[in-house]
Amino acid sequence: MPTRLEDMSIAGAYMRVAVYYVRHVEPAALPALAELGIGKSDDELPERVPVPNVLRFFELAAELTQDPLFGLHFGSHVRLDDFPGYGLLMASCGTFRSVLEQSMRFEGLCQDFGHSEIEVISGQLHYRMRLHFDDSPAGLHHLECATAAGTRSSMNWLTRVPLSKKIAKVTFRGEQPSGTDLKEYERILGAQVSFGGKTTEARFPSVFLDMPLPGGNFTLFSELRKLAQRQLDQFIASQEP
Repeated sequence: MPTRLEDMSIAGAYMRVAVYYVRHVEPAALPALAELGIGKSDDELPERVPVPNVLRFFELAAELTQDPLFGLHFGSHVRLDDFPGYGLLMASCGTFRSVLEQSMRFEGLCQDFGHSEIEVISGQLHYRMRLHFDDSPAGLHHLECATAAGTRSSMNWLTRVPLSKKIAKVTFRGEQPSGTDLKEYERILGAQVSFGGKTTEARFPSVFLDMPLPGGNFTLFSELRKLAQRQLDQFIASQEP
């Protein structure tokens, strides 16, 4: 895996939702798309976008729209088919446990700036994002918010049952950014939100792990997993010197 921030990247296919969001919801942020390699409306997204460019995109977009929670609002528009190579695979999983396992296995197809992990403690599932860098560059909180909101949106679609603030909690790293409203975090994430964690993590009852999902399809899952594995193997091979 890359060890320098400038060598880390996010799949261009994942960032296409940023193009949609800016053009249709927050057009004031159109100049920020240049950080993603987007100029005219008919431009194609690059295959991979460097993480520093994505962080600058979030910072500039937040400034242009005067929205200190731009990342949170952007992330709420992420859907399963925005996860390149494995979004449909997750949609075919039979349980939420399987969804998390596939997400952790294939998340490299989407990004390489961090990895997710799960741990069950006293009946609570802790789902964490571990970053592969230690500093906190500008735009990072927007990226973490977008990841959290996209995860919540996808989870609600998979289960067809929105999580309740009574059972779900989200903790962000560090302090709450100035000028932001905790109630807005909770409205978008559908969970109790706090700050001060060493990592960004979501917690909810572990019984959700083995809850059957309405879209589960073992035959489709098996074929899509093979396809995702081939794509991951090809991507890893392409990154070798």
